[in-house]
Amino acid sequence: MPSYSKQQQVGKEAKDPSEGSKPTKAKVRPADLLRGILHYYRKQMGDCYMAVEIGLDQDRRVDALLMRYFKDPIAFEVKLTRADWVTELKDPTKHVPARDLAGQLYFVAPAGIIDEEELPPGTGLFVVKPFTHQVKKIKAADKKSPTPIDWATAARIAAGALRAAEQGIT
Repeated sequence: MPSYSKQQQVGKEAKDPSEGSKPTKAKVRPADLLRGILHYYRKQMGDCYMAVEIGLDQDRRVDALLMRYFKDPIAFEVKLTRADWVTELKDPTKHVPARDLAGQLYFVAPAGIIDEEELPPGTGLFVVKPFTHQVKKIKAADKKSPTPIDWATAARIAAGALRAAEQGIT
């Protein structure tokens, strides 16, 4: 049986040179940023819940919907790369169904992806440090009355809440 030094046992030994000198970067997923958003709102107002990947109309969906007791929901669109954001800007009406559903829409991204000046009118911006609960509201979104929902939309939101729980956004 091989013996291991104390440094090896506690994980302080240098990595095998064949693995390369750069540590591997964890891939950021939308759920990693949305956990920070949920934590941000829970610190402010207590109980609130998130639903993710909610189908809207004409093959569109909203990345997340924050539901709060006795308050209107808030929609969130997550952008993980600059290329994804540039694609969003090419279709200025893409986000409208999500904003109409909730009455308020925020874009969520790591720092450096979205410039505040590029935001579509009426939308807001949160910058989230991945894998942490560090969230900064860069710009507040305009508030308007959300569109009343039907039973089909309610069912899609409920399914989105189950997906959020499966992804650990609780």
